[in-house]
Amino acid sequence: MGQSLYYTATRSVALSEAETAAIDALVDEFDVSDRIESFVQGGDGLNWESFVWRAGAGDAVFVGSVRLPDVTMGAIFDGIAHWGRLVGRIRNEVLGDGVWDVNVDGDQVPWLADEGRFWDRSWDGLDLDGLEDLI
Repeated sequence: MGQSLYYTATRSVALSEAETAAIDALVDEFDVSDRIESFVQGGDGLNWESFVWRAGAGDAVFVGSVRLPDVTMGAIFDGIAHWGRLVGRIRNEVLGDGVWDVNVDGDQVPWLADEGRFWDRSWDGLDLDGLEDLI
């Protein structure tokens, strides 16, 4: 059973067309379709899945989830790092005025305000609130 990264941004103003286009461009920049194909065809790399998002109901302007890779020890952290960078860029570049919730199956992924990004396994000494138990 795999873990998933869940992400939500809420605010009282709906997404504009320009914001939607900016989010889609960032998602395209972080696309892993070639890695998915490589894994499916020859078992190379990690078992990535595509990043998906949508505008939610009410104030939820950015909602989605993505299953994290889990075929090797530490793969889940590679997934959190990759998708966390994407979600961090969306937060920094498009939806900085939103209220964010990013978690792995209920365990919060910390926002590093000084760094302007979500937690990445390259940082040591963080209180992971149970994230290390996911692998």
